[in-house]
Amino acid sequence: MGSDENILFNQKSFEELQFFLTSDFRVEILLELYESDKTVKDLKEILNKSESNILHYLKDFEEKELIERNKEIYTLTSKGFFTIKHIVKLISNWETINSNLDFWDSHLYDNLPLPFVLNMDLWDTSEIIKNDNLDYNKPSHVYHDLMFKSKYIKIMLPVLSTYH
Repeated sequence: MGSDENILFNQKSFEELQFFLTSDFRVEILLELYESDKTVKDLKEILNKSESNILHYLKDFEEKELIERNKEIYTLTSKGFFTIKHIVKLISNWETINSNLDFWDSHLYDNLPLPFVLNMDLWDTSEIIKNDNLDYNKPSHVYHDLMFKSKYIKIMLPVLSTYH
């Protein structure tokens, strides 16, 4: 792919993303369909919007092949499923960045491993534990205590300094 084609591809991707992120209502509809298939009546009751407004958006989604309709039931297509899944991940990543500003202020983005950056949503309930003047090994002690007290661990990743 040449550089001109790459720019066009990126512009198209940006415009498609912009289509979703410029309307809370679009995202709300897709999130509801992500949870389960729905009728227009279901969406009207849940979202408290007019039927004509909902139908307008559903038509747009059908044209973009994000949803399909089987009689009265609307469901996500594979494209729609992956689209909303990535939007959810984008929002989660954004929340993770905002809730860990101390971390981002003290690290250079270029030095972070790509898998870490691509999976930031896994860090949404994380917290930074820094050593202090009273306890230089505070991160290690907290890690040990958490491991000792835990009955069920989904994931725990120690990120320690080069001194440990």
